[in-house]
Amino acid sequence: MIKRMRKPSFFLIGAPKCGTTSLYNWLSAHPNIFMPQKEIHWFNQDHGGGCVNSLQEYEKLFGKATRQHIAVGDASVWYLYSHAAVKNIILYNTDAKFIVLIRNPVDMAVSLHGQLYYMAQENIRDFESAWRMQDERVKFANIPSVCEDPAFLQYGKACLLGAQIARLYSTADKERVLVLLLDDFKKDPRTEYLKVLQFISVPDDGRIDFRIYNEAKIMRSFIFSLYIAKIAQLKQFLRIKSGIGVLRILEGINRRKLIRNPLEPELRKELNGYFKSDISKLSSLINRDLSCWLRE
Repeated sequence: MIKRMRKPSFFLIGAPKCGTTSLYNWLSAHPNIFMPQKEIHWFNQDHGGGCVNSLQEYEKLFGKATRQHIAVGDASVWYLYSHAAVKNIILYNTDAKFIVLIRNPVDMAVSLHGQLYYMAQENIRDFESAWRMQDERVKFANIPSVCEDPAFLQYGKACLLGAQIARLYSTADKERVLVLLLDDFKKDPRTEYLKVLQFISVPDDGRIDFRIYNEAKIMRSFIFSLYIAKIAQLKQFLRIKSGIGVLRILEGINRRKLIRNPLEPELRKELNGYFKSDISKLSSLINRDLSCWLRE
């Protein structure tokens, strides 16, 4: 008997550093949900960094989904930022549902910079210096050799969540989009988790453990981290899909928890000014007062 191919029915499309890793881990542990590895990035073909090279490879990742899996999901956080991903997803599955997590874009920008620096895709340690380098990087100046896509280093554009949600709503039916705030997950993760389960029509599994994943971290050695990134890049180029976990071990050795200092008041004021109109747009789109995000 030929096994019927399961297409993903929902897509956790972003945004980066907004709690998506935690939600992915909670959902993928649900007995009625199947999710393969995170960050497949097949549909955002206007960006780099995807881990598959064909639709056949993409669909193969979902081959272990069974009848017990009511919902099948793809979690790739750059889909929201992409101009192509949502359109491509709808062409692939007209019934697709979209889940979006968002947060204060100022905090998101700082956190995104820290994550990319940790991964050696960013080579400027100081956030303010990286923020001021954006115009130069549009011209492809000072781009790290292992950076998957220079567009990821455009912290301002990457965190314009209002513009991205507006584009999403212009492409997908609002009824098929669930937008959640990281602030709400921090206050009451179970209530927000249940909203997600209801949205994708999956029963409650009784989860009460809401461990946080992918907290802010920093490498002990940037050079060591760069070597790890280059090895991972070579592995992807050679299309090596699995290994013995050496890279994960090395990364663990090089990692320590980051205690981030607050932004200087003048820099936060500047970023608040940059994101002010976009936050206002986002507030209108999701019918939520987000003015607290602009407090200095």
